[in-house]
Amino acid sequence: LADNNRIIGLNMISPMGGNMISGTGIDSFLIQNINQNVGAAVTGPGAGIFLQNASGIGEINNFVFNNPAPVAPGGIVIRNVGAPVLDLAITNANIIGGMSGIELRANNSDINAMLDNVQNSGSGFGLQLRSTNNGNLDAMVANSSFTGATNHSVRVLANTGGAVQLTGNNLDLSGAGQDGLNGDINNGL
Repeated sequence: LADNNRIIGLNMISPMGGNMISGTGIDSFLIQNINQNVGAAVTGPGAGIFLQNASGIGEINNFVFNNPAPVAPGGIVIRNVGAPVLDLAITNANIIGGMSGIELRANNSDINAMLDNVQNSGSGFGLQLRSTNNGNLDAMVANSSFTGATNHSVRVLANTGGAVQLTGNNLDLSGAGQDGLNGDINNGL
């Protein structure tokens, strides 16, 4: 994935030890109508979308990921370190499995995220939100479920001056192996 790329309408197989879609240092993107659940034994053992230092406006819409194993890094993972602001929308996603269904990290970066109609089950963590080193992560999550996680349905981590603000509406966080909502705040907000 590169700056201002649009990836639309694909059935994809996640490769062993790899990711379906990946990119580093991307400014603005659209990922839409991507289906990894193309049939038993052909979906691939790897992970989904993995982006590092994404900025600008990012949209992921109609994404299907089905790998019941808790493979790293997960269904949708965005990790920013010292990157410009990312305004992110994740809508109409169906994610089964992965180490994290969705993981967002803001290390000395700002991420503003809106998640709507995200259905996740059977991941290690349903949703992980992490902010460190004066990063800010604002997430609004609506009409979504993060169920059956082997660890926490939603995990919020803020430390070394990082801040996470989570707003939720109409959420199902049931069936977690540990907590539905877990907060780990150490010198953060």
